[in-house]
Amino acid sequence: MRKRFMLVFVLILTVAFGAFAAKLDVAGYKQEIGRIFKAVEDASKPLTTLNPADVAGAGKVYKGVIETVTPLYKELGTLEAPDSLKGAHEKLVAGSDATLEALKIATEMVGIAGNPSATANPDTMKKIQELQTKAGSLAPKLLGMQEAMVEIEAAK
Repeated sequence: MRKRFMLVFVLILTVAFGAFAAKLDVAGYKQEIGRIFKAVEDASKPLTTLNPADVAGAGKVYKGVIETVTPLYKELGTLEAPDSLKGAHEKLVAGSDATLEALKIATEMVGIAGNPSATANPDTMKKIQELQTKAGSLAPKLLGMQEAMVEIEAAK
């Protein structure tokens, strides 16, 4: 009985940590990418209806999107891409990480905007500049993500 329990426990841990994750073929990989990014798109829809006058509401929307897409992007990172798409997959994962970082920066910027007296503070202005610089540095990874999506879509 104890051996059986240990075997079941080891199997559960192995599956939970992805040891049985099979390398996908191109069609299966494209299907999984499509499923994940459809879910990301659905989760991101509230961003399209943000009210600029409602700073507190915007902050909540950003946080909600981050909470929803983070596990999706983690799942993306665990996919085993076919050899022909490994480079594209790496760009996709890096771009996903950059997207999350951009959402976090936007959330922080909205928080600053919600405190008008903070913008008069020189430290806050310095923080805004740092966030803008950080956001700008994400551009290559975001562009790489777009390039990866084109490569994946064209793959046969």
